[in-house]
Amino acid sequence: MKKIIIGALGLVAVVGIAGASYYFYFKESDYGEQKPPKDLSGLIVEPATVPMKGKTFMVPNATSTQVTLDLVASTAKRDYPMGRFTATDGVTSQTLVALDNFTSEFANNLRAVPIMVTLGESETYYLAILEGEEMKHINSLPLGQLIKIQSVTRSGNQVTVDYFVHNREQALSEVPALATAAIFDIEGQKVVQAGRDPKNETIVDVKSFVGEYLWKTTKYPDGRTVTPNKLEVFTMLFNANQISLGTDCNTGSATYKAETGSSTTFTVDTVASTKMFCEPGQEGEYFSMVQSITNYEELPSGALAFTLADDAVMTFTPKEEALPFASTTPAQ
Repeated sequence: MKKIIIGALGLVAVVGIAGASYYFYFKESDYGEQKPPKDLSGLIVEPATVPMKGKTFMVPNATSTQVTLDLVASTAKRDYPMGRFTATDGVTSQTLVALDNFTSEFANNLRAVPIMVTLGESETYYLAILEGEEMKHINSLPLGQLIKIQSVTRSGNQVTVDYFVHNREQALSEVPALATAAIFDIEGQKVVQAGRDPKNETIVDVKSFVGEYLWKTTKYPDGRTVTPNKLEVFTMLFNANQISLGTDCNTGSATYKAETGSSTTFTVDTVASTKMFCEPGQEGEYFSMVQSITNYEELPSGALAFTLADDAVMTFTPKEEALPFASTTPAQ
């Protein structure tokens, strides 16, 4: 009796599955039209063209440590080959995962595949370079942390990795939203163009100076000091993005750009000067110094200290405006 009941239940289950399949895939609508096919995209994931299961990789930044990908890292997208190894502290367990669905084409005896090294919630990505048909791992080039790879393409020996990174306003727990790309020369084993890293990018703005300054000294690393032969004549006047230079004879002018924020770079374009005939003076040396400025520093006293290309320091102080003459004659 029990066997009959079990058999009946099995038959009911088979009929139910068949009926559901018919309704899901084949049943026509009540209006005589066949139902449109169901969208199954995303439910079936194609296997990796070049699977990395069982391959051995060197751990980036610890090439003496090797790990064989004999485990599986399961994600919503696919099962990736994974291997575990012990970190350099001899205690912590880490994993190395090969994203083998992004493996590049094989040419010139080389191919590349992105790999991910995890430690807790930290994920650091590299582009692994593989040599030969046996895919021997010979080097790893840095990609970034907590990124989301979109594609890997190859042109000659250059491999381009397109991926998303977190923008400056995003929390690291959010899905990366800023598209960027990195380019690698896998034959030369070098980074041609790194991708963006907004979290660590410097913030640079343009600074404008105002007013007129007097050159006081230029001190060289060898201890030598140069001062103006004539006081109060070697000047630097700021006007928007222009500087006007006064000397003991000719005057000069140039455009400049000063950066502010996390940079103090100061660049001066070619100095153009007037061509008056003068007795030999310091104008040429002065123009040459200004032309070679590379950085600036605003001192607490209000002075400006410019670093030159040869590491000399050229100091200017604000030019004080003369007070208007006050008459002591009583008003009539």
